[in-house]
Amino acid sequence: MVHDDEEFKTTWDHRVWLLIGLTSVAISLTRSVAGSLGASGCLWPYSLFTGFLGYLAADLTSGFYHWAIDNYGRPNTPIAGSYINTFEGHHKWPTSPTYYEAVSGTYKIAQGVAFILLPLDYFVTNPLLLSFLGAYGGFATFSAQFHEWAHRPKSSVPRIVVMLQNMGILLPPQKHAKHHRPPHEGTYCTISGLCNHFLDNCGVLRGLEMVLFSVFGVRPRSWN
Repeated sequence: MVHDDEEFKTTWDHRVWLLIGLTSVAISLTRSVAGSLGASGCLWPYSLFTGFLGYLAADLTSGFYHWAIDNYGRPNTPIAGSYINTFEGHHKWPTSPTYYEAVSGTYKIAQGVAFILLPLDYFVTNPLLLSFLGAYGGFATFSAQFHEWAHRPKSSVPRIVVMLQNMGILLPPQKHAKHHRPPHEGTYCTISGLCNHFLDNCGVLRGLEMVLFSVFGVRPRSWN
């Protein structure tokens, strides 16, 4: 059921921005395929590999973003304040992402992807780099949707999504559930969760928190 609040509704502006973002992704991937098949050497295996790296990079980026929004700034912080407020509410009401209609939850990321990818689509000619950019942009665009699916019961999620969650390709609910236990630290990645090991077990985020505290005296919220 869709929440009644207008904030969660899809508008035509949202649809247009999502279309522009996906168009930029499609251009990257199409040019990558054309360049890989037209090259004198056999490039497509390398293009698949760089596409996989783009998928991992998108997951890693989602982890850094989620960590930063969860731990630093306030709802009145310029630019990031509305996102901080949304995530604070999400910790109080974990099912809040399911209130959003699909497009209203993804269009803001699609805007960013479009602004970054469209100029790169014009200038970049290397099919391997285009594969990376296309995969990165595509998975980043739908990261909010992957996160939303991780908060739904499997009976309300498409079977193909459940299969991908079970395979670990998309974020499994049981893996993400760890994040919603106080103090809401760790397991920040929202696309597949594959990069959580690097960020959590290797101490990357904890190290960054210590550096920020030492230099600026700012404590992350997860320490409270």
